[in-house]
Amino acid sequence: QQAPSLDQISKYIAALSPAVSPDPSAGLSSRALRCLLSLSEQSSHMQQRIAMVRDAGDDNCINVSLVPALLAFLKRCPRNSPVQHLTLLILNNLSIPTENKRPIALEHRGAKILGRLLNKDPDCQMLVIIILNLTFGDERYPLVDPEDPITCRMVARVVSFLGIWKKKGLPLDFRRLYGVNTGLCTMDYHEVSHPLS
Repeated sequence: QQAPSLDQISKYIAALSPAVSPDPSAGLSSRALRCLLSLSEQSSHMQQRIAMVRDAGDDNCINVSLVPALLAFLKRCPRNSPVQHLTLLILNNLSIPTENKRPIALEHRGAKILGRLLNKDPDCQMLVIIILNLTFGDERYPLVDPEDPITCRMVARVVSFLGIWKKKGLPLDFRRLYGVNTGLCTMDYHEVSHPLS
């Protein structure tokens, strides 16, 4: 079996499409996801994760980049299925580099898509963690738009989750990890008056 490679990403993307894998839990899509997860976990440096978001997709083979393909596939995944878990793990890994946050959250509409999925499945902690990753960046990558109702509800849901962390005695100030406040890392969860509905 061929080792996972960035050169094969177009084939992995194709394997996630409804045309090739009408059943998202089928073997081909699962194998593609495992290859993508392996690539996203090779993180001795962040460049590979950045390349997967910035450079993925071969226009000669398929005109879709990796992040939209993953988000579209995620919407088809059965809840709590192995393929959903794999897809979320890949998106989580890709959402860590600062350079990837804006493309995933805004350019590919990941924040809205993930927020809507969280609305349907409010107990999915991996969705919360990915949204949290995307929300924290630096001043070059502002992600919180106070005028966008979807983003406001998404942030409200994340903040309510942070409230649970606070009750468990976990730290809420993430500035040491993320450097610059983008609107959420010092927010008091009591300030949010409307839960994600």
